[in-house]
Amino acid sequence: MRKAALGLSEQVLPAKDIWCCTTCFTCFDRCPQDAKPTDVILALRRVAAREGYTPQASRNTSANITKFGHAVPSLEEIEKKREAMGLPARPPTAATYPEAIREIQLIVKKRGIAEIIRFNWEKMELEG
Repeated sequence: MRKAALGLSEQVLPAKDIWCCTTCFTCFDRCPQDAKPTDVILALRRVAAREGYTPQASRNTSANITKFGHAVPSLEEIEKKREAMGLPARPPTAATYPEAIREIQLIVKKRGIAEIIRFNWEKMELEG
């Protein structure tokens, strides 16, 4: 936060540190200066993402949500186990409702997330 306050964006934005925060809000609750560290970190992440510093893991998760409606795609072996237990192959998440996936994709398009994560709509995958 100190570097951000000093305007050292060239050191802050590419750093992995801002992506390590779990957003548990413990620092937010305990900060004696009421600096709202979680808000600062989330704001820094937004700027970093717009500047092209989104970590690959975050890009992958965003792409999965865009394609499948879920952060973790369904695995065939899990689907088989669920069916063997008498359950539907997929649990009732957005991934099982095509209209929900279309809504997610619309949000991704309208909010500019696809550009930030460099998502190719024609190939339905990340670029680079």
